[in-house]
Amino acid sequence: MKRRSFGGGQLFELETQPLVRTLVISYRGWPFLARSIQDDQAAVVIKDGRVVSLTSSARRLGVSIGDRAITLASSSFDLVCIEDDFDFDMAAFEEVVAVAESFCPEVEIFSPGVCGFNVKGPSRYFGGEEALVEKVINALGALSISSAASTSAVKPPAGSKGYHLLSDRLSNLSFGIGLADGPFVAKVASTFSAVVEAGSSREFISCFPVGILIEEGEVETLSKVGVKSVGQILDIPRDLMVERFGKVGSRLYELARGVDGDLLEAREIKKRYHVRIDLDPPETLSQAISFAIRAKVDDFFSGLTLEGIYPLRVRISFETETTEAMSRVWSSSVPISPSFLISYVRRQLESWQSPTVGQDPPRSGIIYCDIEVLEITSTPFVQLDLYQVAIHPQDRVLRAIERARDKVGDGSIKVPRKRAGRSPKDQFQLLNWQLDLFEEEARAVEDRENPPWPGQVPNIKPSMVFDPMVEMEMVSESGSMVGVSPSGELTSHPKFFSVPSLGWKKRQIERILGPWPMNELWWDDARRRRLARVQIVSCDGVALNAVMEFSKWHLEAIYD
Repeated sequence: MKRRSFGGGQLFELETQPLVRTLVISYRGWPFLARSIQDDQAAVVIKDGRVVSLTSSARRLGVSIGDRAITLASSSFDLVCIEDDFDFDMAAFEEVVAVAESFCPEVEIFSPGVCGFNVKGPSRYFGGEEALVEKVINALGALSISSAASTSAVKPPAGSKGYHLLSDRLSNLSFGIGLADGPFVAKVASTFSAVVEAGSSREFISCFPVGILIEEGEVETLSKVGVKSVGQILDIPRDLMVERFGKVGSRLYELARGVDGDLLEAREIKKRYHVRIDLDPPETLSQAISFAIRAKVDDFFSGLTLEGIYPLRVRISFETETTEAMSRVWSSSVPISPSFLISYVRRQLESWQSPTVGQDPPRSGIIYCDIEVLEITSTPFVQLDLYQVAIHPQDRVLRAIERARDKVGDGSIKVPRKRAGRSPKDQFQLLNWQLDLFEEEARAVEDRENPPWPGQVPNIKPSMVFDPMVEMEMVSESGSMVGVSPSGELTSHPKFFSVPSLGWKKRQIERILGPWPMNELWWDDARRRRLARVQIVSCDGVALNAVMEFSKWHLEAIYD
């Protein structure tokens, strides 16, 4: 079979291999299953300040995907809010991946809660596809994973053909199984627990809405020209789809035909985009291995970037001195950066070395790591400079933080995250470092949408915030301590201040703004606070925030 594709402004044809039969296991609402949260509990997953997943009970309360977390916090909803945590969800998913690896030595992980494998070999070994599916269902049913997601029976749209449902065998379980040609159609089929007959992918997905293929914005564009189902895409000439949507249009046309696979022929990708990193001496610690391969991974990705190539699927393989081997395929909807790949390496090694994943840990040290790119894109759907390795300074920051964490351990590095609040301290929180905390553009959009808090300290943000605050002194020209009256006025004009614990001796005040009195949480005896803030600029150029509380002055923050 031949496929046309676009590269370098020229149209060319590429030979593609036949689609492999793929089995996909998907758990509905995995973040809640991983935390034993039942579907009758109102719970949501928050990422970048917005809801990305929710239970049926939360949906019945009126919560929707994309709702802002700050809005939910101010509502009367009784919600359990969970921060998105890839490492936690992936660690909990290892139990399922171990079951999949008991049927096939190489499992592809699409995301926490979704994985799959090629059934060509396993189906022969276990007596056919039906027998394989039955054994997978039995193995997954034996796991101690509570049913937290809705198990109500759902069916593909009317008009879909070439499939049969497994709902009678999965009605009391929280996972779905899909079997079809290629991983894309198999993932769609797993939503309905369906087996799609070989060669019937096109008939199966033709009646689905176009939303299963593309993002919401492009769905609206297609809807304006009357394209609402996947099958209707084929009514549009392919060259017009490519002209309007570029490589995305070409990909849409292929998916609508039921064609799913790499954009380049598999042998060519293996030949050109592949690196083997030898470890001498052999290593056993996952953190040491991650650190040892980092430099060569950076060089490998730099070479890809110079060619305008960005990986979407990679295979990571390890081998030990005693010829034990482990291989997994990792997929991503956005280009994989070196930092993400290193996190995949660490997670894969930890799962192999852990005695709880259902297989024996390696008996000797690992002698090499093999990284193979299986699928690429030249037009990533994200801002390119986030993935320009060895070019963008942000990547060097990511690299430095990841190396430091390897040395001092998880949870030891914290980064500030902006949030709503009145005081400089309340306007951010320290969170354990993870990759998605560095998505500046998403946070910038969120910042523009956040309304100002009443009583918030005005003007620019400070460069240093003290926690706890540092005691200081502020006096008038006569040397008497300056206070704040019950009506919120200064008792005398401030002339000097000093901070003995920082070695700051008496400094003259050039200008003072405020005070801003605040009576917070007055209804709560345990947490209420009564205080007043001022902003001070000294004659030698020091600018700071000072707080009067319990009849004492404290240094709260310093400005550059």
